[in-house]
Amino acid sequence: WGPVFYNLFVELGFNDDQETDHTGYFPDRVFDAKDLVGILIDYMDSDDESFIETSYARGLESQAPEELFANDRITSVDELINLPGFTPARLKQLLPLLTTAGRTMVNVNAAPKEIIKALHEDITDQMVQEVIDYRKEKPFSRDLGSDSYWKQELLRIFGDDIYNEIQTLVGIESRYFDVIAKVDYGGNARYFLRALLFEDPALKDEPPVIQSLELF
Repeated sequence: WGPVFYNLFVELGFNDDQETDHTGYFPDRVFDAKDLVGILIDYMDSDDESFIETSYARGLESQAPEELFANDRITSVDELINLPGFTPARLKQLLPLLTTAGRTMVNVNAAPKEIIKALHEDITDQMVQEVIDYRKEKPFSRDLGSDSYWKQELLRIFGDDIYNEIQTLVGIESRYFDVIAKVDYGGNARYFLRALLFEDPALKDEPPVIQSLELF
């Protein structure tokens, strides 16, 4: 997933926005897409060494105070605000695109265009638009219970090389759903409700389960 995050950060303009670090640990330093991926890896891996530089990531942990990196998985996207380079402006762009819920693949029937394009560096805007146009007409789906139908459609759009590299990253179903609702109370008050729902595939006849609830 490292290259996918790198592609996403580049697509969102993080190599060009000149956002300086906001944490106070690295005054006036600008972290680019490669730095941000390395910071994410360093935050979640189990060691206290900087991630070795690759084409998509550059680690930072050995240069940072010990308390900065939890060396544990991220449980909320909001946690990113505590990490170098993940400034409020950048986080505002990321919040609608990322989730820490589940370990499922990217649902091509629901994924935003930024996520689809980030799946591979060679995916073009035209390919992304073809995916979006296709799912407007009908969802990518199984034909008579076979997985081959929707996979063949993606293969047609992306071509062999790209599809073979992303096939383990994509699917056509979601288990987690983020729902935002507006509630008007007696005409005098207005609230917004945000709920994270989980649909258990083993309980197809049951309604989704509320995993978290926020009123604001």
